[in-house]
Formats: sequence, C-alpha cells, structure tokens
Amino acid sequence: MRMMKPLILAFILLSMACLKDAQACLGPHQRTFPSCEISAPRKDERTTIVYVNSGSGLSSVTPGSDAIVTEVVDVEIGVADKPHYIVLSSGKPIIWRFTGRTNAISRVVVLGSQFNGAARSGVVGVPRDRILFAKTDMEKLKSRPRTSCDSFYTACEASAYFDIPKADRMHLAGEAPADRYGVDQFVERLRGDVVRIPQDGWVEEGKNGGSKLKGDGWLYGGQSSVGRHELFGGGGYVETSQNYERGLIEIDALSVVSQEAVRDYSVLPATAGIRQLLADGSLVGSDDARFRAAYDRWNERLSRSYRSKLDPNFLFSYKVDFLVTRPLKLPAGLTRTEFLVGDGVASPDMNGNSYFACLHFADLRDARIAPHASGDPQCTAGLGSLVFSRLEQSMTMSAWAFNRMQRAAQVDKDKCRAFVVSGDAYFAGISVSDEAFQQPAMGTKPRRIDVIVNRSGKVALYLEMSNARADWHIFPATQTQITDVVLGRGSAVSGLASSAQTYTVEPSSPAIGRECYEFLPSGDAYLGGPAALALDQSLQVLAGHALDSLLRQTNDGSWPPVASDQDTARVTLVIE
Repeated sequence: MRMMKPLILAFILLSMACLKDAQACLGPHQRTFPSCEISAPRKDERTTIVYVNSGSGLSSVTPGSDAIVTEVVDVEIGVADKPHYIVLSSGKPIIWRFTGRTNAISRVVVLGSQFNGAARSGVVGVPRDRILFAKTDMEKLKSRPRTSCDSFYTACEASAYFDIPKADRMHLAGEAPADRYGVDQFVERLRGDVVRIPQDGWVEEGKNGGSKLKGDGWLYGGQSSVGRHELFGGGGYVETSQNYERGLIEIDALSVVSQEAVRDYSVLPATAGIRQLLADGSLVGSDDARFRAAYDRWNERLSRSYRSKLDPNFLFSYKVDFLVTRPLKLPAGLTRTEFLVGDGVASPDMNGNSYFACLHFADLRDARIAPHASGDPQCTAGLGSLVFSRLEQSMTMSAWAFNRMQRAAQVDKDKCRAFVVSGDAYFAGISVSDEAFQQPAMGTKPRRIDVIVNRSGKVALYLEMSNARADWHIFPATQTQITDVVLGRGSAVSGLASSAQTYTVEPSSPAIGRECYEFLPSGDAYLGGPAALALDQSLQVLAGHALDSLLRQTNDGSWPPVASDQDTARVTLVIE
C-alpha cells in the first residue's frame, strides 16, 4: 500500500469508506450506470453523440451548488442534409453553448454528467422546447449490492443506447435495450473546447499509452485511461479542475436551460477560487509575513510534544499552502491543498473537499467537521493525511501510532513482550534510509554498513534500514561487549560474538502475534520526532528496554554505490 500513488490510494479508501456493509473486492472493477428512457431518433434526423470528460473552460455559473465544478464546452452547428438530433454526455458538469445554425437543431437530448447526474448540466443557445433531459431510473441503482469493486454513476452511459463503442467495464443497473440506435456522428474527447457538427466527423478518444487493464480490474503503468474509459473511481476528475486553457467564461445565468436553478458561484472553483480569496484577503500566501509568523508559531507548538533525547530539535515543517485569515467557504474541486487556519478563525466550510484538501489549526484545536458526513478535514488525522507527500504521510502516521501506543493499557503491553534485551546494557539504535533511491528491484544486493562501537561496557543494538536491505558488520572496541542485537526490517548482521543474542522484528517474526502487530516498528524512525518515539515505545513493549540513543541517517546521494566487492568504499557509522 505504501508505494501506491497518493491520489489512487485516496480513491480506493474513499470508495471503500463510502460503502455501507461493503464486501472486499474479489473480482474485476466495474462501472454501473442507471437505465434511462431515451427519446428515439427519427429517420428524418441526423444523429450525433457527443461525449467529453471535462471542458477546457470554467463556467462562471453553477447549476445548483457551489460544491461542484461546472465547465464549458462550445458546440458549433453547421450545414447538414437533415435536422440535428444531438445527444450530450460528459464526465463532469458541463454548460453546453450552442452557436451557428441552431435553427437546424430538431432536438438536444441531455444525458448529463455521469458523476453528478443530468440535473448538473445546462444548455445555452437552443430553445427550451427543443431540449430534453433523459429520465433515469435510480431505484434499481440504489437497490444493487455495493462492493469495493464498484463505481456507481448517476447519469446514462450513451453506449448502452446508441451504436458507439462500449465503455470499458460498463454495466446497467436495469435492463439493457435489445437494440441500439444508429449513429451518424460520434465525437469523444477527454477535454472539450469547441465541437463542430457535422465537421468533426467520427472522433474516438484513444487511451494514453502504457496503462493496461489486468485481470483484477486495476490499471497498471503509464497514465490513466481517458474519456469514457477513465481510471477506477473517476481518476482525473479533480485534476482537470486546476487549469483551464480558455480561462473563466462569463455566462448569464438566465440564459441557461437546466433542471436546476442556475446562479453565479459565490466562490469560484479550484485555482480560480483561490485567486479570488487571495484578492479579497481571506487567504494569505506563503510569501506573506503574516503567513510566516503564524506558520512558525504553529510549527513550534505542534512539534514540541514529539521532541526527546532521540531528536531534541524536531520540527514537523509540513508544507502548507495558505493561511486562512477569516471565515470562508473553500473553492470546490481542490486537490492536495493544505490550509493553516489562524488563531480563533472559524473552521472553513469544506465545500466537498474533505478528501482532497485539509486543515491545520494554528491554535491546535481538536476540530471535527461533520464526521459522519465526510472525512476528517484535519491533515493530521485519518484520510486527511493522504493529501501529504509520502514522507509527510509517514510522519503523520507515526504520530498517530505513537499516540495510540501510549493509550494502550499496561496489561496489554505486557502480553506483547517478545524477547528481553539486557537491562544493564546501553541500548543504541541505528535507523538509516536509502531514501535518495527508489525501492530496489528483487535481487538487488544488500548495502554493507560497518558499525564501529567505541562505547565500553555492555551494549545492545537496534539496526534498521528503510527502502533497501542492509548487511550490518559490527566492529566492537576491545572494552565493548555486544549483548543483544535487534534487527528491524531489511537487515542481516555479522561480526558478533557467539554470546550475543539476536532477535528479529520483521513482520514475519513468529514472536509477534497478530494482537501485538501495532508495536512492530514501522521502518520510519530515521525521520525522527514521533517516528523515533514510536520506535522507542515499540522496543519498550517488545524488548522491555527503551533506547538510550538513536543514530539517524538518510542517503543524500553521497553514499557509495552498492557493491559486492568487500574492498570498495562503504557506509561507516560510529557509536560512541
């Protein structure tokens, strides 16, 4: 799970969290759509199907809610031999603006946004009496069993009713029609700007290279697929909201035909909304002196309780994008955005962003916003931490684990004693990481690390390597007696006297039962702060001995290459 891209992981967990009484996914992923009543095309009409996943322009108006991102696609009508029967479908909410020979349009059938429903679409430039909104049967969709294999959509899939390419893994909640209607023209695009009918002809959106659907229903390698073949959970849905080639498109709300009341946004979506809030002073950017002062105070207060002799100068130093200076509603459609809420400022209205943006509170308040309706918006709790980078996420999860360990009853900790490190030994820990490099491929040789122990008397060692395997070689001084060596993940050791006891705390260690798994060191102690404290707490439970010191080091690119030749340069660490 650790190596998965954060956004993919977010979609997985989000989907699973939203499924009540969900079953684990044991088969291929499938996309399920409601069945619909479709007004059939006539022989005297020219049938065109248009699908765009998203628009390249941002609408200034929204059908019904500030919490959705509404985009704009233009449709130009040209000369044709028959009246135009046009079917519109999209991934996201779209305002479709018609220009050109609109008097040649006989009907526009709006299937709507597959993610948000037909009610979240609108049409400009076509008389209301020529616009039909497809009627969906949502009851059968609601009654279907839901598992983590499923994505459920709220508008029709055009390929179920019209003779165009079937969407990947597409299923209907109700009965599929026996026959599909003929089509004269099909236009499919990932990003729509201007669709020209009939000039564009038959345009099928290809899939991005590299991604392959495997037997388990997941896409591997390369980028996500596009168009109606999108990644599990609608990958790309949020990201497309951040940049618009055509910018903000001003639309008169009264000109839009929709099933919802159309109005101007109170706060524009995504980056356009961020600019709006920066301009009126509700947000302050990281280059502002007020941000820096508030951030430094908060960072110090947040980090203080995770300092110890193992890391006395620890600071979280999370990346934060903006300071919130007064009550506000966040723009819809944000992605990986972090806010610091100023002292005493009311919690912002998350506006549907609970899984893709998160909040830090400068006064360290313990705030939960509608916990039963959405994810916890605090970055340092639960799913909110998915907004972080991988290293930030590891630090947050370490703090979470350490706090949980501290709350555990002593009687439960006593049950998890797996071995005993000599009580009169100096317990020195080493936690290192090859963080500068990716996880090594299978068969990569372990990195040799020489440990020189100059401390006299009895010494016990904890040895841990993250993101690689280590071959630890121990060189004790004449006055040093190595009593115990505890090996964390990715480790093997040599150079010990026969009297030294060696223990392993890898996940496969038989000494650690399932009920004690939470005390297994995570491999992140090299990060310091709460990760170092979590390791120390784990060793107190598993080995009955706290650490006396912890040597941490991360490969900054200066470590010598991994080599099997024992005479080549190698990493050397010293314990005094």
